[in-house]
Amino acid sequence: MNRNYLYLLICLSGFITLSACKHHKEIQKAKAEEKAIVTPSSFSLFDSVITHSYKYHTLNAKVKTEFKGNDGSELSLMITLRSVSDSAIWMSASPALGIEAVRILFTRDSIKVMDKINGRYLRESYDFLKSFTTAEINYAMIQNILTGNAAFMNAALATDSITNYYKAHCNSITLQENLVVTKLFRILDNIITDNATQDKINIKYADFQYVETEYLPFDIQIEALSKGKKATILLNYTNVSVNVPVEIKFNIPSSYTKMKY
Repeated sequence: MNRNYLYLLICLSGFITLSACKHHKEIQKAKAEEKAIVTPSSFSLFDSVITHSYKYHTLNAKVKTEFKGNDGSELSLMITLRSVSDSAIWMSASPALGIEAVRILFTRDSIKVMDKINGRYLRESYDFLKSFTTAEINYAMIQNILTGNAAFMNAALATDSITNYYKAHCNSITLQENLVVTKLFRILDNIITDNATQDKINIKYADFQYVETEYLPFDIQIEALSKGKKATILLNYTNVSVNVPVEIKFNIPSSYTKMKY
């Protein structure tokens, strides 16, 4: 697997979460019509988005994934996703033939990757991602992106009402975040910009389905724009269950060699 695809897998989410009680309730389609409400203040919108953010203990899903590179290259994978909220995101990626190619584990303090085809591994802190972006990428941001929550939204945001939706933006020292929010307080569009480099990630959410407690986006499109180049990741969730036991195993064989990058 070449370096570009490996990088995309590592940042699946960064650009890019998600279990142990009961079987999931029936998944229902979100209503097409959304009731209009009074335009909230900035603090009211912030509170409402946080209140309606997707929460879970564990999540288990299959994710149909497509990568499209700036050079026209494409790669299709099926990813098995298991996550314990605020603790671990485990991914196992297989190409069309069904042989596991890559296993990835995000925890709060590290990123681990096993290239099972070539017998290699990577074990790094999140500082590793600074070789690709100056922005502060962390576990919480990846988890939020994968569940359709704001990446780093804070109360110091501005908001405007537009037809059927709200538009909001907020800033941190390194990043700015521009959001389009539905009247059900779920995010439709999220543009994250690196203040230093002006690199951008544009995340679009669709096909919201009610799972357990809130609406979860089953379709996610992530576009990464950097120095005139664009890479796109398309995610489609299937077989989703939440708050059921999940098993997360990540043991690097002693025969594996460390990746060079």
